Amino acid sequence: STGAWVKSQVASSSTGTAAIAVSGTNPATIVYNQWNTRRIYVTEGPDFLNGQTLIQSYGVDQGPPLSLKYFGDKRHLVYAYTHDMYTHYNVKYSTDTSGSWQTTTLVTSGPGVSGLDLSMDPDGKAHVVHCNQDDNMLYSSNHTGAWKTVTVLNGTCGGSNLDTLYHDGILFVVYRNEGHFLSLLKIDPAILN
Repeated sequence: STGAWVKSQVASSSTGTAAIAVSGTNPATIVYNQWNTRRIYVTEGPDFLNGQTLIQSYGVDQGPPLSLKYFGDKRHLVYAYTHDMYTHYNVKYSTDTSGSWQTTTLVTSGPGVSGLDLSMDPDGKAHVVHCNQDDNMLYSSNHTGAWKTVTVLNGTCGGSNLDTLYHDGILFVVYRNEGHFLSLLKIDPAILN
């Protein structure tokens, strides 16, 4: 390696948000939304061209937030989805653990989503945090076997900047609060039991 930058074009027209993940010897995966087609695509390396349509239409002109992670060689994706131009959003989780993509709706008809992230625990269970446009933070997980969702903060989650990390039985969330200050929240998944 010479240390030079190598650039590759992934999409041929306007794109919104994107996420990338890699696991072991599997090719890297990029998930992105494309504004002109209103679709979410998934594509794999090494050239990342000819992405397959994952979501037919997410219904808005701007790209919804999304997050992608691997657990072993299987991909896990969480994203916001709407059909009514920003009024009501669903937060959805998709995975290819069974070989083809399967989708579950975590939150139905919530207010707009300003940010979200996904972490996986050592048992392969998903932990999803999202902030809505009412500045509430919601936590969803399937760690008990079935998906459950709870509001963990009311009126204090101030934006799209959030990141999660699952470590030693706790979900750590770094987020920007309503005063635009960086905050850390520790969520014990037992809150859903």
